[in-house]
Order: sequence, then structure tokens, then C-alpha cells
Amino acid sequence: MDDSRPDPSEGSSAGRTADNQPAQRPSRSKKRSSRTNSENAARQSFLFVDSTSPREKRAHVMRHHIQTKRSQNAAAANPGQQTPPQTSRGSPSKGESDPSSASTQRQEQASAFSAAATDHSSGPPLSLHAAPSFSVLSAPIETVVKLLPMEIGPIEYELVDNWLHRLTYWSGQNSYVKERVFRRAMQHPVPFRSMVLSYSARWKAHRAGITNQHLIDHYATQTELAVNNPLDHGMDEDDLVMTLAGLHVQEERYGDQTKAVEYVEQALRIQRNRITLPDPVCQGILFFVYCMMMPRSYMISLEGMRSLVDFLRRGEVLVAEQNTQEYLVMVPQRASTFGYETELYQLLASGPRPSRVPMSDRSYVVNDVVPTTDWSRSAALIYIMTALWSLRHSPGRTSRFLNYLTAIVRQRGAYQDYSCESFVYMLMEEDCDYDLKDPHRLFLTAELLQIPKILPRDLLFRFNELVLGHLMMASRNDSVDNFERDLYAIR
Repeated sequence: MDDSRPDPSEGSSAGRTADNQPAQRPSRSKKRSSRTNSENAARQSFLFVDSTSPREKRAHVMRHHIQTKRSQNAAAANPGQQTPPQTSRGSPSKGESDPSSASTQRQEQASAFSAAATDHSSGPPLSLHAAPSFSVLSAPIETVVKLLPMEIGPIEYELVDNWLHRLTYWSGQNSYVKERVFRRAMQHPVPFRSMVLSYSARWKAHRAGITNQHLIDHYATQTELAVNNPLDHGMDEDDLVMTLAGLHVQEERYGDQTKAVEYVEQALRIQRNRITLPDPVCQGILFFVYCMMMPRSYMISLEGMRSLVDFLRRGEVLVAEQNTQEYLVMVPQRASTFGYETELYQLLASGPRPSRVPMSDRSYVVNDVVPTTDWSRSAALIYIMTALWSLRHSPGRTSRFLNYLTAIVRQRGAYQDYSCESFVYMLMEEDCDYDLKDPHRLFLTAELLQIPKILPRDLLFRFNELVLGHLMMASRNDSVDNFERDLYAIR
């Protein structure tokens, strides 16, 4: 999935302690603290749920998750009182065959990772709204291996090292993406095998010119068995989505295109039908690979052409509504967010992007013919325009959305890497305020993108320029009328 360039990849105490009590009442304070600690321990040890109630199950899991996070945050705030977590890590088969222990093991692994992060940095552990303070990409490989969800041997050790420090998924360094994906994958053996071990094995074999390898077949068989019986392997919806996304990327690039389509369609069905909030990393990687997958058909239907023109017409309406003095008083950044010389313009404008990968690492590049940079630009433009259209009746939410766009570009390194691929992944995570999210927006973006992907290159360029012009509220030396005429002419 690259474009002739390298591809990449959060306390409080339960009660007041004696230190917080008035000095004249120490004995009562100690009793209170002891009783509170006992109650907390009891609540954590005995959490009964009605097994016939899915809603109560979800509430139970959420309560336990909140308690775990509070304990971790309290430990991080008082590192001198922190007790090292006792992480139980067995063989892959043992860890996967005991569903009743999967949740406990995953929480222990998360605690271990938070502890490791505290040891390596004075900042907080990775959260959804902050840059990581402890990077698995720059940490010693020995440290990372100790936090994996399975025991590994020398072969897997090399595969993990290759994934972290050599191979890339798409153009640019994309360290933010690789960090997020690896951290989420290492929470469960199955997605870790699919996204890291199996992919790395295929990448290595491809570079060596090997088409068949026993290790690849072994990983594929184990992963497919887990996908077919997710409950038996202690997998939740997010684990399954991420596993399928990893399988799709492998088959899309190195294997069977038909199987790749089947994997991504299965993951999309899970995402459509789920009733729980998705993990942003799993959501982001799924929709990214969906956007970057090869077109299933190279025939543009009349309905598809109409959808594309209607999209551009909505952009014209949006400009007419928002490019007014009254609106710009309420949302002044609407006129400047996408202007020339801004980070967003540099990412979204057409043109070549220089590679930031050092020459010494360019031998690890897998050169493909998939124009991921052009497709990523189209995906980002469609997503942003779709979001602005859905938020057009709320100047306040529009303002916050524009601020969010600028923040993720500046704080997460997409601009520094010149990587529109990374930017699209960040958009697909939808790591923003809840009232700015819209799961339908992701599906609309990915589905509409299938049409520009099969346009002739000149029409794809013109489509991107027209949408960018609508975002900039400026003329781009073209018109929707001219584009519509030339679009219908190719039928």
C-alpha cells in the first residue's frame, strides 16, 4: 500500500487518608481509612452480575474498567507506593484457551505497560488525547518483549524487531500510527499474531522472494481458527476487528485479493452491528485499510457518478452559507484553517511529497503500484467536507471541529512526516469530542471514495482540487459544471 515510498503503523483514592485528616482525631481517621480500603478490596474481589442480562454484563465490565484505571492513576501519582504488577504470561495456546482469564490477563498487561511507561518517563502513560510518553518504537526491544501477550522465541523476536524498527505499512515514517497499532495489538495474542507477527513474516518472505513458507501457513491457520471461534479465544469485537484488518492487509498486499475483500467485509459487518463503543485504534485501522484497498470494480456506474457530483454540489452550498461576514464572525477560523501555508493545506494539496525516511532504511521499502498518497488525500478531503456538512447548523461544533483538525496535525506529527496516510488514520480514529463523532461519516467516506479511486488520474486530481477549493472557500480554476461534463463523458 505504498506509493513508491516507504509505508509505515491515561486517581483518586477511595477515601481520605490519615494525612488528610485533622491532627486531633488520628484514631478515627485510621479506622475510616481501614474500613474504606476493605470496602474497596471487597468491591474489586466480588462483582456479581446477572448472566442473563447483556446490559448488566456491559455495566459490570465498565465499572471494573473504571476501578482499574483509578488504581493505575493512583499508583502513577505515587510511584514510591506502587506495587509491581504480577503479570501472568504463558504460552500462546494456554493464554488463548482460557477465556475466563482473558480479561484479567489483559488488565494485568495494561498495568505492566503503565508501570514500564512510568519507569521510562516522568510523563503520564499513553492516553487518547496526548502523545505517548513511552515509545515502543524507540525503547529497547528487550523491554518491549517483556510486555507482549505471549512468550516468544528467537524467530518471533526477530519478527517483532523487524516490525518495530524496519518494515513500514505505507508512505512515510508514520510513527504515531505504528505506536498506536502495536500498543493495541499487544493487548491480545490473536490480533498481535495477525497484525505484527504474521504480517512481518510475510513482509520478510516477500523481500527474500519466498512465496511459500511454513511459518506463514502456521500463523494463518492459527489466526483463522481464532477468527472462526472468537469466544473460545477470549476475543471481543475490537480484537476481532483488528485481527481481520491485519489479515486483510496481508492478503491485499502479498496474497489472495478475494480473501482480502472477505476479511474487510466481515470486519465492516461487525462494526455496523455492534452496540458498544469501538476502540478508536481498531476503528481507525479498519477504515484506513478499507479506504486503501484496491477497487472491486473498475466500472463507474451512473449512480456513482451522480453521487460524486452531488457531493461537489453540497460543497458549493456550504461555501455559499459559510463565506459570509455573519458566519465568519461566529467561526473566524473557517476562513483560515485551510489557507495557503497552513499545515492542513500542505497535507491536502496535490503534489509530490518528499520522503523523510533515511537512506539507510530505504532498502526495507516494498514498492507497490497502489497510489496511497492520492487516495489518502481524497479520503481526507471527503471526510472533512462530510463532517463540515453534517455540522453546518452548529457554528460552535464547527469551530471545535476545525480546532481539532489543526491540533491533530500539529501535535501528532502528520505534517512533519508529510504523510497524508497518517492524517487519514487519525481522522478515522475520530479521537475527538463525542458530539463531533459520527460513525456513519466513516462509512460514507470509505464508500464514496471507491468512485474517485477508479477515476482517470486527471479527473482524480480535479476532484481533489475542487473539494480543497470548497474547504478554502476559494476558486481553484475549475468548476463543478466542467467536472460533471467531463465525468459523464468517460462513460
